[in-house]
Amino acid sequence: MSTSTAQNSNWFIKHAKKLKEIMEQINDIRPEITNEYRAHTALKLMCVGYWSDIFTTILHSSRIPAIYVDICSGSGLTKIKDDSKLLPGSTIVAESYASYPYKFIICVDCDKTKTNALEMRMSRIRNKNSFKIFNGKIEEVIDDVCALVKQKHGIMFCFIDPEGFNGLDWDIYYKISKCRGDILITWDHPDIWRVFHKSIIDKGNELRMMNIFGNSIWKNAISNDELTERYINRLRERRDLVKSLDIIDENKIVYKELLCVRKTKDGSPWVSAYENNLKKQVEKKDAELMKMWLDIAYEKQSQLDRFSPSAQASTR
Repeated sequence: MSTSTAQNSNWFIKHAKKLKEIMEQINDIRPEITNEYRAHTALKLMCVGYWSDIFTTILHSSRIPAIYVDICSGSGLTKIKDDSKLLPGSTIVAESYASYPYKFIICVDCDKTKTNALEMRMSRIRNKNSFKIFNGKIEEVIDDVCALVKQKHGIMFCFIDPEGFNGLDWDIYYKISKCRGDILITWDHPDIWRVFHKSIIDKGNELRMMNIFGNSIWKNAISNDELTERYINRLRERRDLVKSLDIIDENKIVYKELLCVRKTKDGSPWVSAYENNLKKQVEKKDAELMKMWLDIAYEKQSQLDRFSPSAQASTR
């Protein structure tokens, strides 16, 4: 195992263990109610946690209240598909990774069963008066969400992890971007490209593309990368700096985590932590290695197993 791979494994295992510890605080609450995703979701959660730590540290030093907003927040507990492992949901991760407590947390999900479970789980780790969960379609409650953010007189960190395409409409981004703060968006690189191709012959998918981009800038893109760059340029209309890192799942599907922030007078130096530090640890990690590191963190595989011939062969 190379030195860089060993360093990556140490970083990943440390954070995977932290996710496990966080999960164990709430996994006895309605354990039958979870969201189910593939193992790469651990990397998305690490991105949320990493930025939550940085974000709350910066705001605390400026004596500004921090607010967390989670669009498509889910149940607060995630089951890894084809595995028995559980992970905490993004809201639980953001709260637990925060170096200083959020003044207020706002969540949105359209599944009543999952929002009920999330409320129970959040109540264990926060005072009930310090968070609000909206049950409903995001497009129907986004105005109330934005009004509540502004009412709290703080700066938000908003995570948008769409369920399908729910939560990805431009109108939602535009409205939430009127609130002060940072926005992290999960961009489903290949799915958007498939919708783009279908839009050529299908009016429904053409409308979906218009809703996502908010205008016709997406038309005539000649590659997936160009389409994504056009979306990023659109995001820059509301946030000067958009930083991207790639997460690859076990099927080699690429997801992008897009961090959108305003450029400050000093050049927003903290953004380099996302672009330089986090990106090096998370981007394009081998899915099989990641599964093995998760097993180590969850104590299904000993540390020494990493260096066995079979383990070494699986990483080549």
